[in-house]
Amino acid sequence: MIEAFTVTIREGIEAALVVGIVIAYLWKTGRVDLRKWAYAGLVIAVLGAIATAVVAAPHLLHEQHMAAFEGGFMLVAALLVGSMAVWMLRTGKRMKSEIESSIGKFVKPASGLYAGLGLLAFVFLMVYREGVESVIFVLAQAMKPGAVDASLISGAVAGALGAAVFGLLFVRGSLRINLGFFFKITSVALLILVVQLTAVGLLELMDGGVIAKVAWLDALLEPFETYEQWIIVAVTAMLASVIVLPVGQWLWYRRKVEQHRADDALMALWAMKEVALGVPTEPVEELLEIAGPDALHFLVLAGDAFQRGPQYAMTPKGLSKARALIRRHRLAERVAADVFKITDDAEIHEYAERIQEDMAREGEERLCTSLGHPLTCPHGSPIPEGRCCPTGAPRFAQPITAG
Repeated sequence: MIEAFTVTIREGIEAALVVGIVIAYLWKTGRVDLRKWAYAGLVIAVLGAIATAVVAAPHLLHEQHMAAFEGGFMLVAALLVGSMAVWMLRTGKRMKSEIESSIGKFVKPASGLYAGLGLLAFVFLMVYREGVESVIFVLAQAMKPGAVDASLISGAVAGALGAAVFGLLFVRGSLRINLGFFFKITSVALLILVVQLTAVGLLELMDGGVIAKVAWLDALLEPFETYEQWIIVAVTAMLASVIVLPVGQWLWYRRKVEQHRADDALMALWAMKEVALGVPTEPVEELLEIAGPDALHFLVLAGDAFQRGPQYAMTPKGLSKARALIRRHRLAERVAADVFKITDDAEIHEYAERIQEDMAREGEERLCTSLGHPLTCPHGSPIPEGRCCPTGAPRFAQPITAG
């Protein structure tokens, strides 16, 4: 199962990258009208690969095939997939420019039907090639002694579905993944499987009498068949490093985005309090728009706010968080204006957004002290008092409270 999953998700992601690069290029060059041809090429290629598997499987997996045929087919499959893995390692960095150069030759000068057909043919050939490589490799794995057809099929389907999900997220721009790391690790995993398939293929050829049985070569190759499960464990660990880790990073990124939105919502609730007190503050509507409609609900779930009719108010816990956020943000704005002499309001806010996360409490208090314990930010909004600030300095006409 792991062997089939490895090759189909690897080859599928290569195909998804091709389609993603093509779609991005069409957007960049203003030829979005040709997207339907690219998608048509993708669909035809996928159906073609499936048809190839359906037609080839009954013939190649026939029980009456001799060991010599099976061994030869395994070697051909290993050579094909191994050469593609090495090619990807060597040319992966130039993949984007080469694809753009290829499609630019017929998309830019041509128009209408000719450009569309050229694009369809290009996408079809690129994707169908990946599909046929997957089919050949999976069929070769099925020829190995003790192979379970159902397990191989489920692995191939799982890999193809994983590649499809990757392609969808990649084209939408919502997936961030280190593709260089991914292709290096999966190339090594594929090459391990290629070596193992080559060893089994040579053993089959020796058993079939196609090549002479050499004692030392037989002893060298036998462990690849005997300890196949350990090879699969190694490949599984490598796949986990490039699939589970990026998924975890993506979930962490999503969590970080949600936290940023919640922080903006808390700052908006604080700003509402200041508006009620007639104190200069950040634009509430802008903060709420950045935070999004779900951020206030997130605050309620986290115990930082509660809903009172159509309105939201901060709990004591949320008030403490908002106070810290507002203080760090306005101190950072003070740095932008006083130290770096930034005068544009938008640039001041952007700079503050970048550095406020890195302001630990100790650094925040040292910064406040070095700035002379400023009472307001550059826009006149009061900066909440910190532990380092001298007592008695007027900061609010009235204190901000929870509720």
